[in-house]
Parts: sequence; C-alpha cells; structure tokens
Amino acid sequence: MEEVELAKEIADTLRNNKPDEIVYGAAKAAPGKWASVVRLLNIKTGEVLSLFELPQDEAAKW
Repeated sequence: MEEVELAKEIADTLRNNKPDEIVYGAAKAAPGKWASVVRLLNIKTGEVLSLFELPQDEAAKW
C-alpha cells in the first residue's frame, strides 16, 4: 500500500507543478498549433525588459 500512496503523491506533484522552462525548455505545441511570445530585450545586456505570452494559435502582428 505504501508504494501506491507514493506513486499517487508523485503523480499529484507532477500534475500540479509547472516545470521550470530554464531546466526543461518551453512546452511544445500540438501538431498544427503554435505558441508565440514577444520579448522586449535590452540589446546591450540581453536583459528581458518585458515578456508577453500570446494565446495558442495567436500571432504577433505589426
């Protein structure tokens, strides 16, 4: 019974925690879908000044 409880605890942890993108990378979109983000960078330092995540299948337009 102890192994079953441990497995449930691990599964709950995986379901409820968003993986760190720095470690695991960004989540991949499903086939035929895309994800977009707009980053405003300081070109001298590489610092991210602003980050805008767009909804799935939404494109940044000029």
